[in-house]
Amino acid sequence: MVRSHRSLAKRLKRIDANRVANLGDDYLDGFRLFKKDLEGARRLPKPDRVKKLVKEIDSLNREVEKLERKIEKIKERRAAKAVKLEDILQAGMEALQDSLSPVDYRDFWNI
Repeated sequence: MVRSHRSLAKRLKRIDANRVANLGDDYLDGFRLFKKDLEGARRLPKPDRVKKLVKEIDSLNREVEKLERKIEKIKERRAAKAVKLEDILQAGMEALQDSLSPVDYRDFWNI
């Protein structure tokens, strides 16, 4: 991964990609409405470039949503394993209480 400059790294953490993509869509709509008036204007971003970047942001948003769903499924599987382990430990604790004296039982869990 390429190391980015600290100021850029700070900006990357603060930026709302969805808001910027919406601004890009607004820019494209405005550009279409005022295309004739903007023919002589200089240094305006080309609509194709803006459209491409908006599409890339939308694609990345879909990928983020897909990964978030995957993370939720993994969290559910982890919780199910934890429930299973908790049940096994509970059964083990009951067996230990029957097998050990109260002092040994406390020492067993304080190791």
